[in-house]
Amino acid sequence: MTSRSAAAALLAVLLLATPAPTPAAMLPVIAAPIRSSGLATGRSFEAWVQLANTNDSRVLGLSMRRGDRIRIRFPRAFMPLAGDPTAYLLYGWPQGDIPMNFRVSRNAGDPRTIDIAIQSGIDAVSSAMPGLKSIHLIAPLRNPVPGIYHLAVETTIAGIRKLGETSVRIEAESFGKIAPFNGLHGGKNENDLRVARNARLPMALDFLVTDRSDDHPGGISVVTYGDRPSEAVVMHNGKRIGTIAGSPGIVLESIAAAVDGVVRLRVIAPNKVGAAYLRAALDGGTTSVLRIHVH
Repeated sequence: MTSRSAAAALLAVLLLATPAPTPAAMLPVIAAPIRSSGLATGRSFEAWVQLANTNDSRVLGLSMRRGDRIRIRFPRAFMPLAGDPTAYLLYGWPQGDIPMNFRVSRNAGDPRTIDIAIQSGIDAVSSAMPGLKSIHLIAPLRNPVPGIYHLAVETTIAGIRKLGETSVRIEAESFGKIAPFNGLHGGKNENDLRVARNARLPMALDFLVTDRSDDHPGGISVVTYGDRPSEAVVMHNGKRIGTIAGSPGIVLESIAAAVDGVVRLRVIAPNKVGAAYLRAALDGGTTSVLRIHVH
């Protein structure tokens, strides 16, 4: 054996003996705020892939440049469907689309893999511009039977490739949803607002109701009570479907919203410095919480 062939054989042995890198654990996939059936068995996949903690505005996401890439690989249990994928790159809150160019496509060699090619840059600089934190992904894949499944997420940034793994729970059926809605104020994040004691928040707080059929029904209203100013009832055509409750001292005032499915509230902060909250819950459905920082 020549020295060259011996070196090649030694290299092959070392490569075989080197364990594959363990993918970094990521936050789980979460349901898209505007769709109820995206994680239901037998339905097409639509959800948020979290690249950073979307529930904490202090956590920054990814800075990316032209030529960077994200690849999301689904397991074989997800069955390919006709059509092309769609994606929205988000700051981490609903309707918080990032103004950047990218291309999303199904991988040519694997119909269960989605590729996102970045064509313009984004910087993670502040809580108002935190970079890329989540991907609202609509994939032409049919969800499998209920259970927990694992997705591989690969990012390539400035030529450095990193492997991650996230989990997704597929449910037996869809559920009604109530979620924060930022579409009526230019996509500005209504979570983690800061306000002085006893002051009115700088913008109304909106929630979007989505029923089990993925519709945003008309006839949605909210009723507040003078003797319980921190509480409100969400109604649909005069029938209760949910509640909204603020932390002690918060005052809720109902405002009419001209968009189907939207509940709109004017909020006055409590007379106490610290953390406050607003919790919206749909009967038999989901719950959402908005945080308020009082100074």
